[in-house]
Amino acid sequence: MSHSHRQAFINTKKYYGITNKALYDHTGVSQSHISEYINKKRNMTTDLLDKLVDAMEELEPGARKYYCELLLGKSFVNIREMVSNMSLKEMSQVMAEMADALDTANSHLMVS
Repeated sequence: MSHSHRQAFINTKKYYGITNKALYDHTGVSQSHISEYINKKRNMTTDLLDKLVDAMEELEPGARKYYCELLLGKSFVNIREMVSNMSLKEMSQVMAEMADALDTANSHLMVS
């Protein structure tokens, strides 16, 4: 499920524990402006929202990716990062699953 910009902003702030004060300190955008945006009492320009998302990324690396994933309703997996954190047994299991999936896909192509 995708989120609106406002909801993605709110959820990202909550997920990373980013305060309005921290955003103010990084961007100069007043805490009241941020609060009014969150509470649907005020809108925000795209440029200003980009500035706040950039600040969230500076404060908490990965925040921009999380925000974008919420907007799109998709999760982007960094395969290299995922594999580097796996044990050899886990990698072997993943490779076996991938080989099975490729075999299945190839057999469906040959039948068509």
